[in-house]
Amino acid sequence: MMPLGKDGEAGMELDTVRQIVEVNSANEADRYLKKGWVLLATASGHWADSGEPYVKYALAWASAGEPEQPNPYYDKVG
Repeated sequence: MMPLGKDGEAGMELDTVRQIVEVNSANEADRYLKKGWVLLATASGHWADSGEPYVKYALAWASAGEPEQPNPYYDKVG
């Protein structure tokens, strides 16, 4: 399965990945996608201490130049 970009396009080669981040919220993942990051995978489970469910998002930067980091105070989702 190929990772999907911000518009759902496929085709990124994993050997072009320069950085990977993992985040715990859909809003934070959306901020990265809007900056040009690519969604690699999602995983779900339950926290060991509380038993609460979680979803994690793995994202990759595969573009030239330094990875663009989202700013949660200025980069709005929606």
